Amino acid sequence: MRITFSNATPLLKATFGDAAVSDNVLDEQELSASGLDDKTLKELGYSKDATLDKNALARVVGAAVQRKHGLPIAKTQSERQLNADIMQALEWLAGDQLSEAEIVDAAKTLLALPLEQRRRAYTLLHRDFSDDATRRYWLMGHDTYQGAIAIICELSTVVGFKPSAYLFFGRSMPSDPQMSAQLLKSLIPSFGNDEARYSLAEDSARQLAAEGVTDPKALRDGVLLCDRFLTRDTHSLGYLTHAGLKLSTLTKDNFVAEVAKAIAAHLAHDPSWGPVESVRIVNGVHDLQGQAPVAGSGGDSHREGIIKALGDREILAMMAGDRGEMYNSTYRKLYAECVRRAPEGDVGAWLRTQDPTLMRGLLASFARFRQLDAVMQGGDLFVDMLITGASGSDAPRLAPVLSEMLVKGTPEVREKLRKALFDLLDLDVGAPGRATAGLALRAAYDRGASFGEDYDLYGKRLPAIPKATVPVDEMLADGAVTTVQFLTTNQGGADPKGMANYYIAHGFVETTVARKVGRVVEKDLGNGVMISMVESVDVPAAKVPFGLNPKQTKVFEKVVNGVTLRMVITTDMTRDRKAVIDDPGVDMVTHRGHLYDFDKTFPAIDNPTRSKRRKFLFGGSCSSYSDMTSEGFQRSYGEHLLFSDSDTGQAAVNNPFILDVMKGVAAGKRQISSYGLERYVDKHGIVLADAPEMQLEAYAYTLRDFVLDPSKNR
Repeated sequence: MRITFSNATPLLKATFGDAAVSDNVLDEQELSASGLDDKTLKELGYSKDATLDKNALARVVGAAVQRKHGLPIAKTQSERQLNADIMQALEWLAGDQLSEAEIVDAAKTLLALPLEQRRRAYTLLHRDFSDDATRRYWLMGHDTYQGAIAIICELSTVVGFKPSAYLFFGRSMPSDPQMSAQLLKSLIPSFGNDEARYSLAEDSARQLAAEGVTDPKALRDGVLLCDRFLTRDTHSLGYLTHAGLKLSTLTKDNFVAEVAKAIAAHLAHDPSWGPVESVRIVNGVHDLQGQAPVAGSGGDSHREGIIKALGDREILAMMAGDRGEMYNSTYRKLYAECVRRAPEGDVGAWLRTQDPTLMRGLLASFARFRQLDAVMQGGDLFVDMLITGASGSDAPRLAPVLSEMLVKGTPEVREKLRKALFDLLDLDVGAPGRATAGLALRAAYDRGASFGEDYDLYGKRLPAIPKATVPVDEMLADGAVTTVQFLTTNQGGADPKGMANYYIAHGFVETTVARKVGRVVEKDLGNGVMISMVESVDVPAAKVPFGLNPKQTKVFEKVVNGVTLRMVITTDMTRDRKAVIDDPGVDMVTHRGHLYDFDKTFPAIDNPTRSKRRKFLFGGSCSSYSDMTSEGFQRSYGEHLLFSDSDTGQAAVNNPFILDVMKGVAAGKRQISSYGLERYVDKHGIVLADAPEMQLEAYAYTLRDFVLDPSKNR
C-alpha cells in the first residue's frame, strides 16, 4: 500500500514527518504509523497505490490528524468534504507565498464553516503545532473582515506564517476594519512574531485614534514611534498617557523631553507606585532602543536623555521607591547622574540638601546595589538608619556598609555604631541582626579597627569569619564537577544555543546526542608489523540526569586534569530545585535569566534543613547580589558557597566565570582565594563566597553559643 503525491506541504510534513515525505511517497509502514491502514483507506474510498491530487491529499492529512489524536474519522461524503475544506484552508495558510486574494479566500473558507467546525479545525491544528492556542478560541466568533484577518493570523502563526497578531486584531479597534487590515499589513515587516509589541501597538493605536489620528499612514507612523521609544509594558504606556503625554504630538525630536515631563507628573500624582512605574518606563525605553528596527539609533541615548531631563527629587524618588523593578544598568545611570550633580562628586554633601524623607529608601537602594561610596559620604546622614536596619530584613546586605563605617567613619559615627552593634550581640540566637553585628565587628577588627581596650577584649573574642572552604574531596568523589544552569529567560548570549556554542568552543562535547568519535587502535599486520590507526566508534546518547526534561536539557562534558567537567543546561522549570541542589551528583547550581525570575531557580524554603555538604550557588542575573543577601535567601540557602553579581549579568562574564570555578575544583583548590577570580570582582562586580555578607548564615551558626563576657561592665 502506497500513496503518491505531487509535492510535500508543511501540514503533510508535520503529520507524517519530514523523512516520511522526502520522496513524495507514503508507503505502508508510514501510513500505518499514523493510523491509516489499508482498511481505513478503503473506508475513505481510496484504492491501493493511489496517486492523489491536492484536494484528495488534504483529505488524507485530515483523516491522519484525526486518527492520530483518537478522533472519529469522517464516514459520510459530506463529512469527508468538510474535512477536505478545513484541511485545504489550513494548507493555504501554511504556504510560503500567499497573495492577498488567497488570504481572503482562506478566511472566507473558514468563516463559512459553522462555529463549532471552525473550533474543530483549530483544535486539530493546534494539537500538532501549539500548546497554548486553546485560550484563544474566542477569536473564532468574529465574522467580519477584521475577524477573518484575526483568524488568518492566529491559525497561520501556528504553522509558521507571518505574525501572531491576535492581540492586535482580536479586539475592536477605534477605526474601521479596512484601516485595521492596512495597519496590520504595514506592521508585519517590523514586528515579526512579537506578541508584546502587537499588544503595545494595539494600545498605542487606540490612544492615537482617541486623540484624533485616523489616517492609516499616520497611525502606522505613530505606532512605530511608540514601539521604538516606549516600553513593552503596555501599562506603562497608560501611565504616561494618564500623566498627560499626547502620543499624537510625539516626535523623535521631542520624545525625551515629553516622556520626562510625563514621568515627573506621574511621580507627583502617585508617590507610592509612581517610582516603580517610572522605573519600568525607563527600563523599557532602554529595552526597545537596543533592538530592531532601531538598533544603532543612538545606543542608550534616550534613557540617558530622560534621566538628565528629570529633577533631583524625581531621580532620588525613583531610586528610593523602587521595589525590585530596577535594571542594574538603570540604577547605574541614575547614580551616575547623582554624582554629576553633586558638588565635586560628593554625593553625601549633595544628599544633605535633598528631601530627608527619601533617605531611608535610598539607603536600602545603595545597600541593594552595593554602592558603599554614597553611604560612606553620607556618614551621619545614614547612621541611625543603619542601626535600625541592622536588625531588619536588609541586615545581611548592610554588613559591608557597617564594616566600612567602623573602619573609616568619623569618631562620632564609629562610637555610635560600636555601641549599637555590641547591643545587638545580646539578642536571641538566630536573629539576623546578631549575625550582621558580629560579622561587621569582626571584619572591622580584622582590618585593624579599635574601640578601646575594654571593647576590644570583646571584639577579639568574636568567632572568626568562616573560611570559604570548598569541599573538593566530596565534589570529586564521583570523578566529575557538575554544574546545572537553569535558564529562565533568553537574554543576549544567555540562551541555550549561545551557551552551548561557548562551551563547545572551549572543548566540550554534547553527550546527550548520539555521535561518532575517533579512537586510536593498534593493528597487527603480521611479521611483527604494528600500525596505529583511527577507528570510528559509535557513542550512544547519554541519559539526561537529575530528573530534568530531556527535551529541555543539554549536557556537555570535557576532561580537565583527569576530572570530567559536566555542564547541564536546562530550561526545565518544573523540576524541584531543592531536589537538584541536594542531589549528590550536583556541585554547582546557577541562575541564568532576569532577576525577577530568580525565585524560579532558588525558591524560598519554608523549613530549611542543612544540606549534607556545601555546594556552589551562583546568581548570574543582574544584581543577584540583592536577592542572595536577603534574609529569606540566606535562611534558605546560606550554608552554601554563594557567588552573586552586583552589576549587570552578562553571558560574556558568567560563562568563563563558571568554567574557571569548575577548573579550580578540578585542580583540587580548597580556598576560594586561590581560584584566581579577582578580575571578576574588580572589573565585573562579582561578589565571591568569601565576602563576609555572603556567609551570614554560616556565621550565625558559629555564633549560636557565643555570649559576651558578663564579668565586664560595658
